[in-house]
Amino acid sequence: MGISKTRILWVDFLRIMAAFILVVQHGSQHGVNFVVPRNTLVLCLWDHSIVPLFFLFSGYFVRPSQSWLAWRRFSFLLIPYVIWCVVAALVFFWGEGLFISPGFWGCALGIRDVHPFNGPLWFLEVLMLLALVSPVLSRIKTVGLQTIALSLFLLCEENIACVPAVHVSGVAFYLLGMVLGRNPWVFEKVRSYAPLIFCILFVFGLAETFRESFRESYQRGTAGLICGCLFYVSMAFVAEKYAAPLFVFLARFGKYACFVYATHFIVIITLAY
Repeated sequence: MGISKTRILWVDFLRIMAAFILVVQHGSQHGVNFVVPRNTLVLCLWDHSIVPLFFLFSGYFVRPSQSWLAWRRFSFLLIPYVIWCVVAALVFFWGEGLFISPGFWGCALGIRDVHPFNGPLWFLEVLMLLALVSPVLSRIKTVGLQTIALSLFLLCEENIACVPAVHVSGVAFYLLGMVLGRNPWVFEKVRSYAPLIFCILFVFGLAETFRESFRESYQRGTAGLICGCLFYVSMAFVAEKYAAPLFVFLARFGKYACFVYATHFIVIITLAY
């Protein structure tokens, strides 16, 4: 059940679950009401770990390459990024006539601003560059990858990075994913203890909903982000074992997770305003 042809079902299950939680998270932030309040549903599901999870599994599937740059992987991410950033820019600002300005298009693609107009796609800016240099990264020994990842996590914790911490953290999780890709036994060990891990982390996540200040959430720290990724992986293994029909059904939609991620912000903002 774990692998179907060329796809890994538990990874696809994670992709669609993460996309769903992200829709609820961003929808709640922009006033789109859901049946279950955000601080009840999303926080107990470690919502801050969703983007790190995407970085983690992007790195997990990196394999050695004879080339030095992976232009095909780069373009595979660049094309949808450009398309959906431009679509968002036109939807949000068409009536203002700004689309004829070169500066407008620079902002649309995140060149002149911190985020593109399709804000949630900021992580693709980092991910496509990592994908481009992934053949070089794959030549680094495992110890080297671990050292670099730990150093980047430390920079985030000390808040001394010269670029946004979320970008630095994303790179660290990408490298961590590469390390895990070389040590698949780690996920097999998680599978063995998945019910216990899931229950413990779910209780910790549920406790987060009773905190008064979400801004100081322990889920935002490096340890919290790693625990969140572990929570999702254990969730997939629990669902695979105890809810197989639902697991397989949701996994079928995993290949559409990127499309959901790219379009949901446009839909949400349109509904909200």
